[in-house]
Amino acid sequence: MKLIASVLAKFPGQARVYLLLAAFNLLSSGAGVMLCQQLLNGIHTSVRTNAAWAERLDAFAGLAKTAGDADAPGNDVFKDHDVPTQRRREAEAKARFDADLVALRTEITAHLPPDSAQSLVGSLEKASVALAAMHGQSQSLFDALDRGDDRGAGEHMADMDQAFAEVTARLADARVVAAACQEKAFAEQERSALRTQLLQYLVAALMLLVIAAATIYGVRIALRFERSQTDLSRKNRDMRLVFDNVAQGFLTIQPTGQLAPEHSRIVETWFGSPGDKVTFSQLIAPSDPHAATWFDVGLAEIEADLLPIELTLDQLPKRVKARDGRPLGLEVQPVYAGGRISQFLVVLSDLTQVEARAEAEEVQREAMAIFERVMKDREGFLEFFAEASALVERFAGAKASAVEDARILHTLKGNCGIYGQTSLANTCHALEDRMEESGGGPSETDRAFLQVKWGAFAARVSEMLGSDQVHIGLADEEYEDILRLVVSGGSRQEIAERVRSWRNESAHVRLSRLASQAASLAERLGRCAVEVRVEARTARLPAGDWRAVFGTLVHVVRNAVDHGLETPEERAEAGKPPTGAMSFRTCNQVTLDEADEFVLEISDDGRGIDWAAVERKARALGIPAERQEDLVAALFTDGLSTRDEVSELSGRGVGLGALKEQVELRGGRIEVESQRGLGTKMRFVFPVERDPFIASVTRLTVQPPLGHTARAAAV
Repeated sequence: MKLIASVLAKFPGQARVYLLLAAFNLLSSGAGVMLCQQLLNGIHTSVRTNAAWAERLDAFAGLAKTAGDADAPGNDVFKDHDVPTQRRREAEAKARFDADLVALRTEITAHLPPDSAQSLVGSLEKASVALAAMHGQSQSLFDALDRGDDRGAGEHMADMDQAFAEVTARLADARVVAAACQEKAFAEQERSALRTQLLQYLVAALMLLVIAAATIYGVRIALRFERSQTDLSRKNRDMRLVFDNVAQGFLTIQPTGQLAPEHSRIVETWFGSPGDKVTFSQLIAPSDPHAATWFDVGLAEIEADLLPIELTLDQLPKRVKARDGRPLGLEVQPVYAGGRISQFLVVLSDLTQVEARAEAEEVQREAMAIFERVMKDREGFLEFFAEASALVERFAGAKASAVEDARILHTLKGNCGIYGQTSLANTCHALEDRMEESGGGPSETDRAFLQVKWGAFAARVSEMLGSDQVHIGLADEEYEDILRLVVSGGSRQEIAERVRSWRNESAHVRLSRLASQAASLAERLGRCAVEVRVEARTARLPAGDWRAVFGTLVHVVRNAVDHGLETPEERAEAGKPPTGAMSFRTCNQVTLDEADEFVLEISDDGRGIDWAAVERKARALGIPAERQEDLVAALFTDGLSTRDEVSELSGRGVGLGALKEQVELRGGRIEVESQRGLGTKMRFVFPVERDPFIASVTRLTVQPPLGHTARAAAV
């Protein structure tokens, strides 16, 4: 300061003022230049930042397009069947995707703050993992086509589409994270520009030239910034074009359920254009009110925050119907901001083709089950078909009571399940559920629906059935007996009576079918291995139609396996052999008044009947339960089941009631012997008209009870 004062002292007063003003002007000019330079640097930084974000958005769009290129060969190969070409296309697209992803990840890591870079890189890694899964499914698809496994290829195609949906969703997540990072960068630019502008105003008040220069520079920068914003908008439109042309619908909703303005175009195709301030539930309610209601319930549970978010999201509806009736898959993913859920990403997928493929595969599987049954036991299958057709006709005719309708459905469900017709069994199960919910009989729509389903099944069966010739099967023992009778000179009358008995059905064939069903059910339900014994080699059923009786006897088999037989672990704890035992036998017996009777007997060494549970259930239903005979009668009463939950096989309490009805229609009775922990024996006794030949058949001694004191009664 002393040096400046000594220099100024050498000049006159006006000169000193001029020099001071000149010095101030120089200082102001220097400050203005410095501020302009700082502003220019900020502008250049903003331009570079915007250009970098535009390139990143280009890279995101390119990744989405490359993922689509990698998915396309999986569809195109079903059109041109050129596996090598499509395999090469898919590999090239995956290589491009991996290379682009590595480049984008490197650029993000090098130029973004660590927290932003970590979020974006994490989203990209998820997309990379999903694409790798899609690549694996595509290779499995091509391998399946090379092997000629079209069915397996279709399954891998569905898995590949799901993986592509995951890739698209993860890129959408990355886009959301990128938008947040971009907003943060822009906010910092705005704060820096504001500080510079305040300093510029101070300098501009002292020096108009600096203000003018800064203004000129500001205008130029504004124009450049506007151009960069225009480029950014174009990139956003390109990204939206990608999402609007994928097969999935994307939209975001607030935690309250309100829709964000942006959504994929296909969403409007499926549900119509949403209005302002519309929630997702309101959007889907016209086409699927049930799903809309449960979606609102799920959002309320999320807001209450009583359960883990993963569990609550899993309880949301997984599918929803579009306004044209097509099924859509529904996936909801949370989007976090600041450690809290800021919004949800909703992904909708068209399931029409997926379900059509599944239905076609089910039809093919059931057709194969029909073929195997016809080849193995043609007569048995024809009988099942005839009996089931009669049941469907009776059900569709609406001539039965609600109880009889329930019996029909339960019997039809059981027989269809045993013969491998899962879709029909599931239909019957659903109709049972609706009847139980309504508390009455089936509706006319339900009756017509079952008739249509059965009609389609009958049409497939008719293509496989051949001639209507009747075949008579003989056991080796029967053949040897008649041969010995002829050789030994037996009377014509005796030979005629013996041959005449062949018209009656073989009891062994019938019981063998039930035994086979028991073994199959035990394996299906994870019960112990079962040793099944059939004792009816040469026995013949009495004359008459036994289809209805054996059609309902399946309920005894199902109950024996589902209720009676234990798991291997339970049998080990009870000290029983690891292999369970079931016996199917028949015999003839004579009563004290010399009346002939025919006996069918089914026994097992399982848990036995829980008579205490039967008594509790009977009393709850107001059924007599004082004596053992009362408990046995209750066991065959409609609506009583010892199961607390309904399963596909049992729990409705109508199967044994249907059996009792058929036994009594033939004038028969049922005898039950059972002890807890040791097993159950059921005997079905039918009167037989006296016949000279039948009377001459060697009587079989009825086996004693289960070798212990058992509770026994007859109905």
